[in-house]
Amino acid sequence: MKRHTRIAVTAIVTGVLICIIPYVATYSQVGPNMWGTRSVTSHGTIRYPTDNFNSAILNGFWTFEDPQGNSSVDLGARAGWLRIATTSPPLRDMISGPRIIQSNITGDFTISTRVQLSSNNVAGSAGIIVRKDSKNTVILHRTLSTNMKEQIFFGIKDGSNTTYDLPLHILDPVTLFLDKRGNAFEGSYIDANNEWHDVGTLILPLDASLDAGLSATATQEGTFVGFFDFVHLFS
Repeated sequence: MKRHTRIAVTAIVTGVLICIIPYVATYSQVGPNMWGTRSVTSHGTIRYPTDNFNSAILNGFWTFEDPQGNSSVDLGARAGWLRIATTSPPLRDMISGPRIIQSNITGDFTISTRVQLSSNNVAGSAGIIVRKDSKNTVILHRTLSTNMKEQIFFGIKDGSNTTYDLPLHILDPVTLFLDKRGNAFEGSYIDANNEWHDVGTLILPLDASLDAGLSATATQEGTFVGFFDFVHLFS
């Protein structure tokens, strides 16, 4: 009888652990917000490759683009983080900076990343980019102005944009989320205190196959560096 009881208890405990392990893993990535309104898995299942940047070289499903040159990506500077560095001149806008992208992204999706800036940066920005072409691009970036003021920038190339003041230290990590639902793009972020913030919604009819990924830019002479902890892409 006791033996059968032990077996039953062991089976129950094992079943509970199997059920909660995915939630513990998600919690470790996004914090307590998963129990509230937000987590990286809140909108569906993984349909595209995700990356925690634990490999020695950039995974093959990424394409690195550097339209104006003088930029680099590095997985060895900091374990488990991708480093994108870009140096001006030439001065760049948010569209022309270096980026890593996955192509042929269709339908509704959510892309998220955790980004941290270097304390030695000049003015610039780093974060999420979704684009059809140079005239149809959505940016959700953590920005640093020439007076070292931090903001979240959310905008459309040649269109509307919004900024959100970020009262955090430059070394605090911030998790960005960009959701595409039909023609609506919703921007939001979780700060270093695990507090949730909506940035806004932009409307842009992008129904075709898109590129989605990470980008950075230096808008002042010198070098700008962004560090990325992960990128998750869900549909």
